[in-house]
Amino acid sequence: MEGAVPTPAPTGGMGGGGKGKGKGKGKGWGKGKWIYVPYRNKLTPEEIQQRKEAAAKRHVERTETEERKVLTADLIEGEVLQRARRHAWVKPKDPSQIPEECKAKLKEMNDEFRAKVTDGRTFCGGAEVLYLTVADIAEEKLLLTPGLAIKFKVYMDTKGVGCCEVVSANPAPAPSPPAAAETPRAIMSVIRVADSSSNSTGKVTSTLSANVIPTSSHSISLRSYVRRLPLTHQR
Repeated sequence: MEGAVPTPAPTGGMGGGGKGKGKGKGKGWGKGKWIYVPYRNKLTPEEIQQRKEAAAKRHVERTETEERKVLTADLIEGEVLQRARRHAWVKPKDPSQIPEECKAKLKEMNDEFRAKVTDGRTFCGGAEVLYLTVADIAEEKLLLTPGLAIKFKVYMDTKGVGCCEVVSANPAPAPSPPAAAETPRAIMSVIRVADSSSNSTGKVTSTLSANVIPTSSHSISLRSYVRRLPLTHQR
């Protein structure tokens, strides 16, 4: 068009914006801001122990507030179906071992959580599950993972039915003793005989016999092994 002023070509920036290159005003690089995160010192063993004791105290207070009542004297078996950050859901191996007095409360709790699922899925696959918080794990260093077999006692409180005094159903085997040293590849008995009757010069002769040949490997050579053996004379 006659009299129109030509538009200058865009310079710099991402996407041709050309504004605020490196100054944080454009739509490209430089838009974000640096956030200072203070350095967190590593906790000492004493601090870790203090935190564990404080968490255990809070857990005891919570069980009293929620009026927890342990219903089983013996441990029953179950399987972890789902795991969250601080809790899990457990399916009992034999549902008949769940006490009758808590079955109605168990169904009520499961129905409540099923109603909260709105994305088309089913809560824990439709199974009747028990609640488990990590504070109720009795076995040290037990890591809850889906499919893990555990043993537990059943409790009931104002919120529902859950597991307590939780341990692994398959405890880790005891560490095996250190392996014994390997036997040399070939154990040779060497008899050095000085036969004066057949050897007039009195020169020592040698006879080798292999008694035991283990299968394990060893780096010692036969020549160096023979040199270490004592000299035996036969008269």
